[in-house]
Amino acid sequence: MRRALAACAAVLGASLVSLVFTRLLMRAVALIVNTRPHFTVAALGLIFLLYVLALGPGAIALSIASRWWCKLLYGVGVLLLAYSAVNIGVQETAAGRDMTTLRWLLFILVLVAMVAVYTGQSIFVWRAANRARTGNSVPT
Repeated sequence: MRRALAACAAVLGASLVSLVFTRLLMRAVALIVNTRPHFTVAALGLIFLLYVLALGPGAIALSIASRWWCKLLYGVGVLLLAYSAVNIGVQETAAGRDMTTLRWLLFILVLVAMVAVYTGQSIFVWRAANRARTGNSVPT
C-alpha cells in the first residue's frame, strides 16, 4: 500500500507541475498564433485529471511489480499524453492567423517545450514508481 501511495504522490505532484508549465505554454501558443487566449478553471481541472488518469494506473502498477504489462500500461498512458500534445498542436495550428516566419519558429519552439514538459513528467513518474517498488530513495 505504501508503494502505491508513493506512486500516487509522484503522479499528483508531477501532474501539478506539468499543469502549470503546459498551461503557460498553451497561453504562449494562443498568443503566437493570434488567437484569443481563453481560460477556465474547469478546463484546468480536466487537464489535471487527464494527466493523473493517463499516468496513474501505470505508475501504481509499476510501484507494485515490474512485469511487462505494468510497463505496457504505463506506456499507453505516456502515448495518451503524447497524443494530447500533438492534438493541441494541430488544433492551434489550424486556428492560426497571420503567421509570419518568426511566429512559426516561436510556435515550434513552444510545442517542443511542451513535449519536453510531458517527457520530464513521464520520466519523473517512471523513476518514482520504480523507486517506490525497489525501496531505493536515490533517483536512478
